[in-house]
Amino acid sequence: MNRPSLRGRPRAALALLLPAALLALVPSPAPAAPAEPAPSPVPTTRVEVADLPRGAAPRVDVLVGRRLVHDGRTTTVRVPARTTPRVALGTWRGVPLVVATRPDGDQLYAVARDGRVTARGPVFQTYNYPPVLVRTSGHVLTALADRSGPTTYTVLDASTGRVVVETTDPDDLDPADRAVLQRWQSPPRWVTARSASGRHDVVARDPDGARPAQLTVRRTEGTIALRRFAFAPYASTRTSEWPDSVDAAQVRMERGSTLLAVGLDRSGERMTVVRCRVGGRCERAMPWATLVSVAGAGALGWTGAS
Repeated sequence: MNRPSLRGRPRAALALLLPAALLALVPSPAPAAPAEPAPSPVPTTRVEVADLPRGAAPRVDVLVGRRLVHDGRTTTVRVPARTTPRVALGTWRGVPLVVATRPDGDQLYAVARDGRVTARGPVFQTYNYPPVLVRTSGHVLTALADRSGPTTYTVLDASTGRVVVETTDPDDLDPADRAVLQRWQSPPRWVTARSASGRHDVVARDPDGARPAQLTVRRTEGTIALRRFAFAPYASTRTSEWPDSVDAAQVRMERGSTLLAVGLDRSGERMTVVRCRVGGRCERAMPWATLVSVAGAGALGWTGAS
């Protein structure tokens, strides 16, 4: 009796097992990386300047009309007749300095506690650059730039008003003054203020005229946005324009992550100082006026300027 032949069966079994063995040698694809979480939305506070409650006075030098806030006190600046205080420069060696406009030009004044003023240095001319107190050099930097010729830079000693240098060549300036000049000529994109510690800054965005204008407080390390303040625009009563209710050029950090900005009322003609905290609360820090100047505001406030 013939038995069934087993020839060929091992070869057939091997043929079946070989593909599986080869597949086992092929590395498995790596698991897909988990998708990164979407960034959290930035907390946003909509600011209606005209409706804000009153708060404490600013902790930095601010000129509101003829009233100067310095060291927590408000003093009426007693300038001569036909003279208008225009720019709060800040404090140099304990004395607040302002620039006032006279019929013949601009004058640097030191302001005493009772509001009386003392002129420092000669009358000077400015055109489109505001005077700046440069703390790192102890100078007041002014510039006259118009279409009639090169820009003239006049540097005054902040203590005496003496003219340190008058030149059209920026290389003649003190390095600290020249750094401020460079910030004038090439302002940082969007960044409008930075804290004294450098830990926080403020980004002003009004892209392509979009509304509302926005000020965003960020942590500079990692540029992490902490809070966005959207300032509602106001319809002008005299024109069809929609002016911003915040002056993004006059922003500075007051303390830590708290910002100060110049806000406008619904007519666009009166101004005040707005304080906004990163927690979302905003308030008016000063009465309304037709002129407001915050010392050390803007990009110049963190290049050694006051």
